[in-house]
Amino acid sequence: MSVSSYGNPIVFIDGVEITYDSINYKSDGSNKPSSVVIKSNDRYLNDMQLFGAKVTFYLNAGTIDSLPYFRGFIRDTNPSEKGISITALDALGLLSKDQAIIRAINEDYNYDGQTLVQFLLKYIKDNVNIEETLIGTDMLNEVSPVVSLSGYRSSGEAPIDTFRKNIKLNSNDVENIRASRLVMIHGKDVSHIAIKQQQSKNISGPKFSYSDGIQSVKFRERQPINIISGTLNNGRNLVYRHKGTLSTGVRVDNLKISKPFSDPDEFKQKAFKYALDAEKKVEISIDVDKGYYLDIGNNIQLRVTDYPELDGKHVIVGKTLSCGKSGIKCTLMLNKEIPLTSEYLATNQQRELNL
Repeated sequence: MSVSSYGNPIVFIDGVEITYDSINYKSDGSNKPSSVVIKSNDRYLNDMQLFGAKVTFYLNAGTIDSLPYFRGFIRDTNPSEKGISITALDALGLLSKDQAIIRAINEDYNYDGQTLVQFLLKYIKDNVNIEETLIGTDMLNEVSPVVSLSGYRSSGEAPIDTFRKNIKLNSNDVENIRASRLVMIHGKDVSHIAIKQQQSKNISGPKFSYSDGIQSVKFRERQPINIISGTLNNGRNLVYRHKGTLSTGVRVDNLKISKPFSDPDEFKQKAFKYALDAEKKVEISIDVDKGYYLDIGNNIQLRVTDYPELDGKHVIVGKTLSCGKSGIKCTLMLNKEIPLTSEYLATNQQRELNL
């Protein structure tokens, strides 16, 4: 991993600055809370009421941050002879299992007529922000496409699981399919829940190379999606098989759109392009000495002489960061994007479609 020679990370617990041996931050971008693990031998911590206490972490990498890098609440402590380890989750943890009310959504209690965002707002108002604002909602706007919870039923789940099961890909532009995810935007006094979309493919993002930001690279290929199902508006189910990658083994996915397909040709076209978009994705991690403040869902450009197949645009899908005596270390997890479908088809005109 890369080591930054500059930075002055600071951690506060309930407004009191603490000393630490290490700080480890993690966000995997999968609509789960981000976390911070703090290891410290500060004896003052043994006298504090830690469970539920507020943790505020300022990275201060090359600057003095006015807003925190992370704000969350302590969920676990592990004292030992050498000190104490503290785990904190951001406010999305308040919508997750073990911290949220698990309630069935059924015929008697449901969110028919409400959108997914309206459901989140109501839950936070009724169950979280009771005595004080733990989750700000000023930045929570409707998603595209809008998701209705009419007809949705479950035997019981945490609110964040309801979000995961119902959020849809934005596939209005099939050549630019983008995912949405829940995030916490940390303000001066409170963190606000929001839904962010992956950046458009038209945005190139900052450049990374061995001479500018990259310290090391690791990658592995991922089996591509090659069998896709969909539903017509008359209820008929369709299946598309992407012959170009079937020899690598079967991987099935459902093509998620806001409404059923109007005819088989529309399904075939969108399924083919969706398979192309997934065909050459690889899982990549780069250890970097810049880009600490980049968000998951942002694009970056890679130029890697050792692996020319990785050159081009990528999406940040996860991030880990650690601070200690050796400095700041950061790893970005990436997925590689392929060229626009029109460019890809120009060199693959002989590919057979099979519906």
